[in-house]
Amino acid sequence: MASLGAALAVALLVAGCDSAPAATPPADAAAKTAAPATPGPKRLEAKRPSAPKQPDTTAGLMNPGDEVEGVSGNDSSRAAARTKPGSAPVAPADVSAAPGARVPSAAERAAAARMAADNDAKRRAEAAAAAERTAKQNDVDAERASWGVLLATVTGAENRANAMSIREQVIRRYPALKDAYVRSIPHGSVVLVGRFEGVQDPAAQAQLKLVKETMDGNVRAFPRAMLTRLGANANQGPPGPNDLRIVRQTRPTQTLYTLQVAVWSAFGTDEVKMSDIKRSAENYCRQLRSEGNEAYYFHDFDTKTSTVTIGVFGTDAYDSKSTLYAPEVDAVMRKFPKHLVNGEELLVPLDPAKPQGKTMPQAPRLVEIPQF
Repeated sequence: MASLGAALAVALLVAGCDSAPAATPPADAAAKTAAPATPGPKRLEAKRPSAPKQPDTTAGLMNPGDEVEGVSGNDSSRAAARTKPGSAPVAPADVSAAPGARVPSAAERAAAARMAADNDAKRRAEAAAAAERTAKQNDVDAERASWGVLLATVTGAENRANAMSIREQVIRRYPALKDAYVRSIPHGSVVLVGRFEGVQDPAAQAQLKLVKETMDGNVRAFPRAMLTRLGANANQGPPGPNDLRIVRQTRPTQTLYTLQVAVWSAFGTDEVKMSDIKRSAENYCRQLRSEGNEAYYFHDFDTKTSTVTIGVFGTDAYDSKSTLYAPEVDAVMRKFPKHLVNGEELLVPLDPAKPQGKTMPQAPRLVEIPQF
C-alpha cells in the first residue's frame, strides 16, 4: 500500500507540472529567451497593404539642400509643420495645381527668369541684325541706279494699288515672270521685272527677249516692253509719317515752300552711308516734332542727302520786291537762326567778298517743295 500511495503521489505531481508551469528563476528565463524557438506549424496571416511610396520631391532641385515638399491646396498648415527648423517656410502650391505638385524652388525660378531674359536678348539681337541687313541693302540700292524691263505704267490717284493688282495678274498668268515688282515714279507707278546695271548687261537683254516672246493666246502679252532706268529715288518706297512727300500728295499742284533748317549728306564721297544719313535726319525731325514744331524730312537717294524742314507756306512766303519774309516764316527763322550741316553749325563769311574775314553761322533757307 505504501508503494501504491507513492506511485499515485508521483502521478499527481507529473500531472500538476503539465497543467501549471513552475516559476522559472531569472537566469533560466534569460537562457530560454536567447535559445532558438523550436520550429512549429506556421500560422497564416493576412498581409496588410503597404503605404504607396512617396515620390522623391528633391530629385529635380537645381541646388542640393533646397528641400521642397509637395503640398496640395488644403495642406498648407501641415506643410508649415513639416518645414525644417531655421529654413524659410514653403509657400503653398497654387490651388489649380494637381495634388502633390512640387513647388518650384527659388533657384529654379531664377533659372527660368535668366532663360527668359536670354531669349529676349536673342530676339532683340536678331531684329537688330535684320535691320542692319536692310540698311546695307538700301545703301547698295542708293549708290547705283537700276534698270528693269518695263511691263506696265500706271498713273492716277490709285496708281500704286492698281499697279499691285496688275503685278498679281502677271504673276498668276505668266509663271516665268513671277519676280515682277512695283516701283514708284514721280507721276505714278510702274511694274517691272529684273534688276540690271545697264542696257548692255547680257542678263538684261535675255530678260527683255523673254518678256517680248511671252504669248497670251495667239498674241504677244507685252509687245511694247523695254528696258528702263530707275533712279535711286525710285527705291524710297511709300512716304513715312513725317515725310515731306505727304504734303505734296495732299496739294499736288500748288506752289509750296518750306524752311530748311538742317541737312545731312555725304557730299559726293563714300565716307557716310545713306542709312546713317537717313537715321540722323529722321531723329532730328522727331526731336523737333516732340518740341511742337511742324517738322518734315526728305531723303534724296540720287545725291545721298537728307534734309529737315519746318512749316509749309504759300506763294506769299517771300516778297522779292521788298525782300521781306512773311511774318510766319520770319517767326520760324528767328526760332531757328542756324542752318545745321551734318548736325553742326556751318560758319560762312560775313562779307562774301572777304572770305578770310569775319564769319557767322549759316542761316536757314526757304526752299520750294518739289514735285516728287
